[in-house]
Amino acid sequence: MKFLASRKLRIFLICWAVYTVHFATNVVREHYPAFSLLEDGDLELDEYMGFHPDIFWHQKTVPGPDGEELLVEHAYVGNQITGSLPALIPLFVFSPVLDRLEARSKAKLAGSDETRPADFDSEYPNRVRFMRLVRDHGLELRFGAATAITSVFCMAPICAWLVALMYAFLRARGVDRRRATGLAFLFAFATPLFYRAAYLNHNVFLTVTVFLTFLLTATTRADAALPSWRLLGAGFCAGLGVALDYAGAIPLLVLYLGWLVRRWRVAGFGRAFGQSLFYVLGSIPPVAFLCWTQHAMYGDWFQPGQSHMPLVNYADQGWHGMTLPDPEIIRDSLISWDYGMFSFAPLLALALLPLFFYRREGRLLGSGQARTIWALALAFLLFQAANQYSRMQFNTGFRYLMPLVPLLFVFVAEHLRRLPLFLVWLLGLAGALPVWVLAMVRFTANEDRHAVPECWRRFLHDGLQLPWLNTLRQSVTDPDHVVHWRAWPFLILAATGLKCWFLWRAGARHELPEPTSAPEPIRPRPVEVVAEPDA
Repeated sequence: MKFLASRKLRIFLICWAVYTVHFATNVVREHYPAFSLLEDGDLELDEYMGFHPDIFWHQKTVPGPDGEELLVEHAYVGNQITGSLPALIPLFVFSPVLDRLEARSKAKLAGSDETRPADFDSEYPNRVRFMRLVRDHGLELRFGAATAITSVFCMAPICAWLVALMYAFLRARGVDRRRATGLAFLFAFATPLFYRAAYLNHNVFLTVTVFLTFLLTATTRADAALPSWRLLGAGFCAGLGVALDYAGAIPLLVLYLGWLVRRWRVAGFGRAFGQSLFYVLGSIPPVAFLCWTQHAMYGDWFQPGQSHMPLVNYADQGWHGMTLPDPEIIRDSLISWDYGMFSFAPLLALALLPLFFYRREGRLLGSGQARTIWALALAFLLFQAANQYSRMQFNTGFRYLMPLVPLLFVFVAEHLRRLPLFLVWLLGLAGALPVWVLAMVRFTANEDRHAVPECWRRFLHDGLQLPWLNTLRQSVTDPDHVVHWRAWPFLILAATGLKCWFLWRAGARHELPEPTSAPEPIRPRPVEVVAEPDA
């Protein structure tokens, strides 16, 4: 198996395998546009009205056959549909299987009462109502399979690829192979990436676009000019972030300005601004696609879907849920037991430690790049604090600050790469275990209990768990059924561990030994040899 000699490939495959066995069966709003595009080739969700609170009826005028304007009404979803597009490929590949499962469910629905599935046993009333609705439409098998397909063949590989990108970045910045491998696995399993990889969500896609934009605009030398293709690519990734979520406008602007200022100090404003136009050009196609989809759904090119939705939840506050930054949301976004970033990933708290006692020449980031990341973190946090929808994270867990996680982890890696290996192991285990517990149990807050402590209580009481297996057990009310066998999580996780060990050992046999000295960082060809004063 010589192809496994690539350590980056093995990291990708192992993360894919681990993310796969921890997938969750959540049917989310991103699924419905994907279903409609595959089934009907449009974005109208009339048949799914009532399945999700973000799906609503909307009236608009369209040109009629004789040139007159007609008033039509259809159901649409309030979020950008770009987050649904990655799910299209795996759903299309498995569409024959999904069709057969749906036919089987509808045949059961038409049968006698004895053949119909039992009620869904869940502590969450909304999930019980949703499952009844799905079963009344004969879609329970189709939806269940669709969540598995999008998790296993979309979310898991994308998140695993993000881990491989982190490994490549650390190696390019001079981190030795062994330490970079350990740090990459910590990024995979000791940060909320593990938690968010379980099911389809646009927050992870936005995280990928933000990190790619950062990588494409980051250079290892202050005097290095970026080729135009990298600036075009960075702009495209940043624009794609806006197409995924309007919050993506924050990283688009901050990362653009950060690169522009760094380049300005080296090459002068005129040349820096001229080069930055490639970034702007790259961002236009995905933003134009967003405007086109908004017009196709709502008849409005520029206003987001929230402006057309009924006033539900927090939409009646401020301008469709947007207000001045709320200090309470800032606090909860960071340390809430229901969705706080540091509560869900304690290891990320290391990012707050200062770097001034490290020599600048040996850091992973130049001072200008580090300042850009902190400016982005502050701006993004303030934006989300102004978004009253942030309070709704209690029902899904940490997600709105997800795009900051890879960038903050770079600061964590800066500290961990300098510590003794045994201390890295201790901190890594202490950081990974809480994330794993949350990814296994996946309890979301209610009026009486908070997510983090309740996940720990259930883990200590019930032992190893898997989210999809818990859902399957809730669907089978017979306690003597084989799915309720308590040994299943242990056996599945043990088999996954053996598979990962085999993958690693099979590739390690063909891996070339690392040179005695760390590899020289990748350095783009400089244009002007003028050092940035503080980078």
